[in-house]
Amino acid sequence: NKSDRIMEMLTPISATLLVTLSLLGIGDTAYLLYQKRLKKQSVVCPFLQDCDIVLESKYSHLFGFPNDLFGFFFYLVTLGGTIAIWMGASDFVLTFMKIAAVPALAMSLVLLGIQIRILKSYCSWCIATAIFNTAIFLVLFL
Repeated sequence: NKSDRIMEMLTPISATLLVTLSLLGIGDTAYLLYQKRLKKQSVVCPFLQDCDIVLESKYSHLFGFPNDLFGFFFYLVTLGGTIAIWMGASDFVLTFMKIAAVPALAMSLVLLGIQIRILKSYCSWCIATAIFNTAIFLVLFL
């Protein structure tokens, strides 16, 4: 039965969490892309005061692309994949989401370490994405 197969891949709670986390991540990264990358203006850092130091550091890009762009696409993949699974997509979609979650989590942890150990500056938007990525990873793998 199709609904049983979907439930084996993602429970309603897991799917709700993935959609919520993806939407939060899309909002976070879209704000950074718009404000910092397109408008080239400082971002409002709601909890910490060093967002621009982090976002303008040499660690804010990978292969010439801003890290927030990678995050934006990761959240789109997670959101689209979750919706696709609930519409009956194959197991490959879940596998692809899991594969994407591994480097997303790894990159978040590395960048969090860079904020702590090297920059000694903190970006609340970046910390939020690390939390979202960790939660997405846990939902997908637990």
